[in-house]
Amino acid sequence: MTQEFPNQTSSPLWTSESVRLEKLAWRQELGRRAIARSRMNRVCLMLLIWLAVFSQLSSTGVVLLSFLHLDIPAWLTGAGRLAAACGTVGLVLIWKRRPFWQNVMFARSGVPHAGEVLLWVLCLLALQGAAGLLQSLLSPAMEFFRTKSKVVSGTAETTVSLALYTAVAAPVTEELLFRGAVLRSLQPYGKRFAIFCSALLFGLVHKNLTQTPFAFGFGLLAGYVAMEYSILWSMSLHILNNAVLALGLDALLRLLSGTWYWLAIRGALFLLPLAVCLVLALVFRKKLAARRERDPIDPKWRRLFFRTPGWIIFLVLSCVCIVLNQLVKKVPSDLFRQAAFRIAKSNFVA
Repeated sequence: MTQEFPNQTSSPLWTSESVRLEKLAWRQELGRRAIARSRMNRVCLMLLIWLAVFSQLSSTGVVLLSFLHLDIPAWLTGAGRLAAACGTVGLVLIWKRRPFWQNVMFARSGVPHAGEVLLWVLCLLALQGAAGLLQSLLSPAMEFFRTKSKVVSGTAETTVSLALYTAVAAPVTEELLFRGAVLRSLQPYGKRFAIFCSALLFGLVHKNLTQTPFAFGFGLLAGYVAMEYSILWSMSLHILNNAVLALGLDALLRLLSGTWYWLAIRGALFLLPLAVCLVLALVFRKKLAARRERDPIDPKWRRLFFRTPGWIIFLVLSCVCIVLNQLVKKVPSDLFRQAAFRIAKSNFVA
């Protein structure tokens, strides 16, 4: 019995030449899948390296100093994070060569209209509102695990280095990594596929029950902006989120906490945009569905991505980190725990 190949029929026209062409097409398809699997594995591997070396650099240093019962300067955390940001840029430079930076990373597809930019800001505020509602729903569990995450992002950024990292360095380097290297590496397999996978990876690296959903939503928005226009626009949106919403508004809301101003500002800035976005999604649901149909996610690439060893390892480690971030916080407070989780304190900085 001869081996059958895709699209083989019993037609008399089935000749040795057509069999050869079918074999060639099948081998080419296997080659494309092997290349795609290798590229997807490389993406997950680079993110694992980034998490292990650069993302945890500042946390590890402070935890070690705390374990040795040494005094920790206030500026050390921010300086460590700035050093990690520089390391992130170096990692992307090693990963992607000069032609990628010149022709792909900062590729521009046009300039958005003012109305589109306002819609992005509205979606960003809606994400903050949705994250706040999720925080409220999870508050009983958070209280059980003694988690003190905040609805609007922001730890007490008391040093210049921490503020500089949060407002500028983190948005720039994370956009270069996720909306630059990761998004563009997956783009050959579909725009929507690349946006979804890069946003999913971006959400999981935040390793927190409340921060991960917000980061995933922000990754979808920033991925769309970077894909349709430029990574410079997604960087600007990221800086707006971290500098204005995470630092500026958080400081204002802390000053007004417990007053009716606090409720009014929160409702106007977060809950109202969320309601508006939901209404707009219902009104334009047919146009959104038509847009999805024009650029569908190929099930072949989706299955391949979620079955690659790199993704499986990344997912398992991320879930373990999320669980540990909650369980370890039940340990009685001491110097080691205070230092470790002051850095890992939950916030909605993307």
